[in-house]
Amino acid sequence: MRDGDLPDGADTRALARYVMVLSEGFAVRAAAGAERDDLHASVDLALRSVTTLCS
Repeated sequence: MRDGDLPDGADTRALARYVMVLSEGFAVRAAAGAERDDLHASVDLALRSVTTLCS
């Protein structure tokens, strides 16, 4: 990570918790038998949301 990757005042602890919750949720869904395409679509959406939070 470089300086300026996150906006000033970003709550990095909250952002890290958010990313972990997403990751854990994907793991649960995968273990429950979710289809690969569905997981990929959810990950794509999650990455867009994290990108939005970080801009």
